[in-house]
Amino acid sequence: MTDVGMVNRVEKTTQQLTERLDRMLNKPDVSLITSQNTLRSLWLMMLSESWPLPSPMLLPNWRKEG
Repeated sequence: MTDVGMVNRVEKTTQQLTERLDRMLNKPDVSLITSQNTLRSLWLMMLSESWPLPSPMLLPNWRKEG
């Protein structure tokens, strides 16, 4: 997957997670934007630290095998 593809995937997943969190917490739209920015930052940090791994979702399995 290309860097652009990975970023797009992160953006989409971030938006989905943020919307789900927002529904759970019943917060106004302003905090939705803030949490989305925070989640995006966390995802991008995970991606950069775990880079050659294809996805942060593989981290738990990778730790067990390693």
